[in-house]
Formats: sequence, C-alpha cells, structure tokens
Amino acid sequence: MKNKPEEAVIAAQIETTGCIVTRDGQPCKLVNVSGSHRGGVLIPGTPIITFLKPRDAQRAIDRTTRVRESIRTSLVSEWMKTQMPSFLEGTAFAIAPIGRQV
Repeated sequence: MKNKPEEAVIAAQIETTGCIVTRDGQPCKLVNVSGSHRGGVLIPGTPIITFLKPRDAQRAIDRTTRVRESIRTSLVSEWMKTQMPSFLEGTAFAIAPIGRQV
C-alpha cells in the first residue's frame, strides 16, 4: 500500500461583517418606490445594499413583500408594471452573509 504525502492545509479565517439580500440569485439594492419616509423596497441591481444584522435584512424583505402586495391590489399596479417590472417580478428572497478575510 502506498503512503500519500500529507498535504498542508491552508485555511483562511473569514469574519462575517454583515449580510446582503438576494432575489432569485441576484443581489438587491434599496429603492424608495412607496413614497414612505421609512426604509425602501428591495429590487435587483447595484449599488448593493448591505445590512449589519440578518434581522435588518429580514425586515427589508418583509417591508418589500408588504409593499408589493399592496401595490398589486391597487390601481397603480399597471403603471408599476410598465415603470418598474423588476419590482413586481421574482419571488425567492434569501439572506447571504458577507465577510472579510482576517
């Protein structure tokens, strides 16, 4: 039986510094389409918004979902479909950690 030489294991330490939100695999930016002074909604694009905590990212996802549902059932839904089709399309939001190598 042959002995394999041992390989050196090089591992980088990664420190999590925040998180981003992706929708259908694309990173999201934050846009104020609702006219509200609090927060905004997530749509795919750049510049990518980063959140310090996953809780804050989840709040942005919840806010986006609420605004999308309220707009879909309102009279402005047809206007929104022509002006911002990427806002009403897509469904799968995900929170992804970001970090830096230390």
